[in-house]
Amino acid sequence: MYANNARNFLFINAPPLDRAPQCEGIDEASAFIKDWNTRLLELNRNFTNANPDASTWTFDANQLLNKALDEPKTWPQSSGLKNVTESCGVYAYSQKPSMHDFEEECGVRYDEYAWKDPLHITHVLHNLTAGMVVEECFERKARDGKLCQAFP
Repeated sequence: MYANNARNFLFINAPPLDRAPQCEGIDEASAFIKDWNTRLLELNRNFTNANPDASTWTFDANQLLNKALDEPKTWPQSSGLKNVTESCGVYAYSQKPSMHDFEEECGVRYDEYAWKDPLHITHVLHNLTAGMVVEECFERKARDGKLCQAFP
């Protein structure tokens, strides 16, 4: 991308997959995620040093989503979450669950789960992440005029 004149780069670190239902009880999961995210910061630093005309930014999705799982009411997007530790197989393996689907055996609606399946977050946390990326992007633009600029 850089070779084709891209100069604005956003890196998003790994979410807290160590908290996913599939990773429960896997001691190495947390260390793996931490190592991955440390390496991503190093990659960003090395890329920036090698390409000083590039604008780079690493968004900390891990920190955001950990807080959303700990305190869902912190943001309007996640305030409706009622189950942040499990997924429900009925929703997980449905081709396209509707946001407001309710299956009695799941206990709560689909949009009240943090985990779509044992490894992936639901649209609720994706929407929170996207919203926070945009918010921080505009804050960065206002502060230093970098990244998030309009592209022709």
